[in-house]
Amino acid sequence: MTALERADQVRDPALWTAVVADDFAAARLLLCDALALVGSFSVVAAAGDGIGALEAVSEHRPDLVVLDLAMPRAGGLDVIAEVNALSPTTRVVVVSGFPGQGLENLALSAGAAGYVSKRPDIRGVVDEITLAAGMLELAGEVLAATQLFPHDLSSPRQARRFLDGVLERWHCEPAIETVQMLLSELVTNAVVHARSRPEVSVLMLGSHIRIEVADTSSDLPAPALLGGLEPGGRGLAIVAAEASRWGVRPLPSGGKSVWFDVPVFTTT
Repeated sequence: MTALERADQVRDPALWTAVVADDFAAARLLLCDALALVGSFSVVAAAGDGIGALEAVSEHRPDLVVLDLAMPRAGGLDVIAEVNALSPTTRVVVVSGFPGQGLENLALSAGAAGYVSKRPDIRGVVDEITLAAGMLELAGEVLAATQLFPHDLSSPRQARRFLDGVLERWHCEPAIETVQMLLSELVTNAVVHARSRPEVSVLMLGSHIRIEVADTSSDLPAPALLGGLEPGGRGLAIVAAEASRWGVRPLPSGGKSVWFDVPVFTTT
């Protein structure tokens, strides 16, 4: 019995409701089961095309839509805009097999809460969906720490000290010099280019650490080429080159969060 069939029999009203839309049946069922196994989602509908996704949203007004981009009858980017119009409180997270920051930026510009790449680690994909949708409290195995820093050039140094303290408490050791360098780049960008007080979040997600730096600017950055002459984007180019994964997502309250992942191992 699939998660969707179980949800039709017994539906806990305390759970967050979700609609899964993917034209590939095996991927659709796998996402339904993985979301249900987290224990915090009720999958109320599944759809194999864009029109079916919109009909499910119209009927259920779910908390979350997990959406593939390449679907028949209505493309994913159009579906995002329609979902936002039909149900403004629904958060759309794109889960796509198409790589590329350009496509991610298109999805975010269309109104998606986040963009997650398909990969074999389905639990990792669900963690990414949960984070992108702003449902961090549902990820029971996630450790998190957050701190707001001042709008001045002392912030990168303060943020590095904050990071050191968090990782020491968690008994984990990523490639600390690399993490400190990448964190410094993002915090400096938030202070200098976004003219903001950077808010730094450190999240431990199983085998990797995620660092997020939020600011109040809604401009979505793009990395410049390393060694190029562009006046901006050099910090993001370093992040793109050194991190396992990275991305940018708009925040519901305005502004954006730039994040990157690095591998980690525990010391105990």
